[in-house]
Amino acid sequence: MRAGVALAGLVAASAACLGTTGGGLVTFNAYASGPADSTSPLVFETPQGFHVELRTVTMHIGAVYLTTTPENQSSLNTSCIEPGQYVGEVPGGVDVNLLSAAPQPFSVQGDGSVDVARTGEIWLTGGDINAATDATKVVILQGTAARGGASWPFDATVTISANRTKPAGDPSQPGLNPICKRRIVQVSPIVTPVAAGSSLYVRIDPRGWFNSVDLSTLDIVSASPPLYEIPDTDTSGTPGEAAGRNFFTGILTGVLPSGQSAYSFTFQSP
Repeated sequence: MRAGVALAGLVAASAACLGTTGGGLVTFNAYASGPADSTSPLVFETPQGFHVELRTVTMHIGAVYLTTTPENQSSLNTSCIEPGQYVGEVPGGVDVNLLSAAPQPFSVQGDGSVDVARTGEIWLTGGDINAATDATKVVILQGTAARGGASWPFDATVTISANRTKPAGDPSQPGLNPICKRRIVQVSPIVTPVAAGSSLYVRIDPRGWFNSVDLSTLDIVSASPPLYEIPDTDTSGTPGEAAGRNFFTGILTGVLPSGQSAYSFTFQSP
């Protein structure tokens, strides 16, 4: 059902793909933001014992999709299309400031079917989700970490291209671990009614990205003034390699101290 960066419009889709068990088709506005308590800078403590102050955090979202079925664990390494019915899509992007709780509009409206979404997807791409390369900067941030009297001013730029490619592991199955899976933040289970006369709000809390990141191991890129960097790769071969890998994993699977996902999807009336 999907091709390139987006699905064909749900309004034009067949009933089998769209899901007509709900209360009809809807068009809605869509917005993204940081968490409700966003501040600038965003100050928090990590499970690794770091006091972090984020001064800038921008995330590029290429598209958002909602499906009626919970995430299918058996398809995680082989397919970027979830089984079941898609009941919501916002097939256009937004560069969202995550240090602001103010709703920031997507570039296009969303379409959907009145139903209950059980899985939410955020696509981190600037074009074709299956492209071998994509230079889009999906996360850009700057901040400072401190622990035990030491501090590390740091920045990060995250892309998802050849730097994130995972080997198939089994030469007989080269389709395993497709790059598209590394460009999708998948949140499930959720219970999000797609409702007429309401707007979709996608909220992202970057604090959930840092749970396993040892910020004391970052690669140094400047001595004067001091500046460290979270590497933009999983396998850099530098001291910050593990930090880069764990940070990227945090972006895809971020969890807050409460146990809730760092990503949420809600429909609200204007």
